Formats: sequence, structure tokens, C-alpha cells
Amino acid sequence: MAKIAIKCTEIRYKTTSLSEYTHCILATQYMQQSIEDSLSTDLLDIGINGSQNLKNIGLILISKNAHTDTRMIIEHLSKIAMFGIAKPKASFLISYPMQAYSMFLRAWLFGKDVYDDLLPNSILEKVQGIVEVYLKFRDLATDPLSLEMQYAFGDFIDLSKPIAMPYIFDEAYKMLTDKKTKEEEKQKVVGNLLDFGHEIWHFYDALAKAAAEKESFMIHFIDANIFQITASLLRLYQSGLVDDEQKQKIREDVTWIISDYWRIYHYHTKITKNYEMQMIENLLRIGYEFNRLSLLKELDELIGIIVSISESFLEKQQDSYGFDPPRILEKAVYLCILNGTDDIKNKFIARIKDKFWKNYISKYPLKENKELLFRELSGIDPERLKLERHPLSFKDTLLSKLLKKDIDEFVTFLRQELEN
Repeated sequence: MAKIAIKCTEIRYKTTSLSEYTHCILATQYMQQSIEDSLSTDLLDIGINGSQNLKNIGLILISKNAHTDTRMIIEHLSKIAMFGIAKPKASFLISYPMQAYSMFLRAWLFGKDVYDDLLPNSILEKVQGIVEVYLKFRDLATDPLSLEMQYAFGDFIDLSKPIAMPYIFDEAYKMLTDKKTKEEEKQKVVGNLLDFGHEIWHFYDALAKAAAEKESFMIHFIDANIFQITASLLRLYQSGLVDDEQKQKIREDVTWIISDYWRIYHYHTKITKNYEMQMIENLLRIGYEFNRLSLLKELDELIGIIVSISESFLEKQQDSYGFDPPRILEKAVYLCILNGTDDIKNKFIARIKDKFWKNYISKYPLKENKELLFRELSGIDPERLKLERHPLSFKDTLLSKLLKKDIDEFVTFLRQELEN
């Protein structure tokens, strides 16, 4: 039936049809009904072949700009994925549709004559819906299930898989730097990529909201994806391949994308798990790049994100002695010292003085808590860190670039501002 459906895409209709390739979709619907009937009787292997056939049909329809028919293929794949959620030990029924969706996005981005501006959003919304149902009914917030989640959604969000969606940005960069790529093709890819970058923050926002409810391991994938996409866009920003208007759009896209970092903990009702360590490390990396590229508005926004995360921990962390919030906030201080301008440090003080700091010393009035931030900052020794041949983290690499006198001066300034 799949071969018949594909053959039907070669039909040229003399009259305008509501469905662009009516006979193809008719054959596909018969095939889909057979797939669903088989899955209902636990013939699960049929779902694998069915997903692969639907992927092949979908790629052809995308190349032919058959927008309506492509949406039907996307819907059929989502139904197979739902069987993967409903059936025990059937995560592979989710993974194959995810693989197809990743391929569809590449076909849209790199197809020379493909024009379907709404296709990426249609795919992201469908993946979002599948993830939300999975997190509600399958993810019990226990560590063993993280492996199942990785297998189910890996081809879309797991960076250990070469087909993962975020790598689209790197693939686009490679195409743009290829001398064989024509100029009009480059402009089309850049335009599509920046539009996609603007849309994608909605996707991770929705995933963050769903993952926060159960403190799902999905948070790890969201963090890794945001960092990868941001790094790719910043590489494009400084590549010389984009004009000033496009560079401004990249800055806007990046600002929206990294805003999903603070939303992750904003959506938490309580915090009992520690996924933040790698997340804060990634924020430091991004902040370092903002400072290097003199993107001071974006740097200030990122410092605000770290402050917001520390506020969420202060408000929502369970069974805490109050050590984590200032230790998270400390990372924002690193970036303030690295930047060294009065504007950045004064904005930082304004962010924390009347809200975070007052709430913190009210909740944890012990001297040990009040002194924690100052003590940890004063204990930084950049010279010792420079001697480390293999720094344990990017944090250590960043701190090794600071001057001890700048740290001490900032600690004095910070103490004066917060204690007045």
C-alpha cells in the first residue's frame, strides 16, 4: 500500500482538488487503518514499518509542497506514537515517529523548492503534545524511566543521536559555509533558520511546563537542547555569513530561547531534585560568550535568569538548609566581575537587593547563611586555578580568568550594598 501511495504522488490532476494528492492520501488512509488495527492486537512490529513508510511518503509530499496532505501524515505518525505510550514496553513506537519528524524538518529547511512556513510549528506542536501525554501517563519521575524516555524521544531531543533536531542549526551552518551552495539557497536557509529559531522557544517553554510538574528527567534534555541551539546561533552570528538585520534577529531569537531556562523553575511548584548544576554551567558558558561578543543587553538578561533561578530555589526548594540559592546566585556574580562595568554590576544589585536578599535573610537569619555568599566569593583563588592543567568544569576555567583584586573589590561593594 505504501508503494501505491508513493506512486500516486506522480498523478497530475487536471482539476483543482481539495486534497493535493487525493489518491495518495486515500491509499495512505487504508494503510494507516491497517497499522492501527494491527497495533490494537499487539502486532507492534507493524508500527515500525508503518512509521517508516509514512516517513517516506511525507518526505515526498513535503518536496511537492503538498501542505494539507503533509499535515495528515504528521497526524498519522502521532497516532502511532500514542500507541507507544499506551502499550507497555513499546517506546520504539514513539521513537520512529520522532525520527520522521526530525527528517521532515530537514526536508523543509534544506529543500530547494519547499515553501511551507507553518510546517515547523505543526511538527513542534505535535511533538509537544506527545511529550505532554507521555509525561502525564508514563513518566513517574523515577530515574529508571529516563532511559526509556531517552529511547522514545532520542531522535528528536537527545544530543547523543546525530539526527536530533537541534543539530539542524549546525547542519545549516555547514551548508552556508560550503562554497558549492548558491547565494539564493543560502538566503533561503538563513531566513528559514532564523524563523525557526524564533518559534522554538515556545516549544521548550511548553516542554518545561510539562516537565516541571513531576520534575521529570526531560529537564536535562531541555537544558542540553537550549544550550546547543544557542551556541549554534552565536556561531552563525559571528561567522560573517549574515547581515546586520539578520544579526539583530539572531540576538532576539537567542534572548527568547535562553528565557526558557528561568521558566523551567518558574513552573515548578516545589524543587526536590537537582538538575541545575549542568544548567548553571551552560548558562555560564553562554554568559561568557555574550561578554566576549560585547552583547551586554543579552548578558544582563542572562544574569537576570540566574537570579530568577536562585529566587525559585529560595521559594520552592524542599528540605533545604538554604545553601543552594546563594550558591546559584554566586554564578551571576562571576559574570558581573568578568564584565567589570558599573552598569552590569549596578543592575545586578538592583535585581537582588529588595527581593532575593531580603527574602533570603528573613528565611535564613543565621550568620552562617548571611555570610555564605561573601565567604565563597572571597575563597576564589584564580592563580591556583590557573595551575590546574585540566579544570574540572567551565566554572573553574572562567574563574581562572578573573583577577583576585577584582573579586575582593566586588565582594566589598556587594557587602556594602546589601547590608545598607
